[in-house]
Formats: sequence, structure tokens, C-alpha cells
Amino acid sequence: MEAENPHARAFQEAVASGRFDEIAGICDDYELILAESAAPNFQMLGHIYNLNLEDARFLWKRLPRAQQQGQDMAALFQLLQMMWQKDYQS
Repeated sequence: MEAENPHARAFQEAVASGRFDEIAGICDDYELILAESAAPNFQMLGHIYNLNLEDARFLWKRLPRAQQQGQDMAALFQLLQMMWQKDYQS
């Protein structure tokens, strides 16, 4: 029987209680373990939500090209670019 992962539990609790400002930090702590999952999408979204655009940008640079080319991550990167350039009309 697998032990419950404390990072996954913390992530689920943060989402369920609307503490979205905590998501990026939880994902940062768990980044290496979840590198092949959807966690980078949530991590990117968390950084953008918290206006930590520099952290989001460096996360993008750390991602493997295959993850960068995923549909969801590509859309998040477009959002990051608009926020970075202060293009709030788009």
C-alpha cells in the first residue's frame, strides 16, 4: 500500500480551500518528483496568478521541450508573455 504523498495532499487542500497563492510554492517543492505529470501546468499557473512572472519565466526555461509544446503549457506561456509585456488588452 502506498503512503499518501504530503505534497499531493497539501496541493489538494490548497485548491479545495481556494488558497491559490500557495499552489506555486507547493509545486516548486515537488517539481523534480512530478516532472512528468501535469504539475508544471499548475506550477506555471500558480506563478502567473501570484504575479511571479520571473519565476514563471524560469520555470518555462527549465521545462523539457516536449512539455513546452503541450497545448495547455503553450497557452499558459502565451498568457505569461502577455503579462510580461503588459498586454492586458489581449
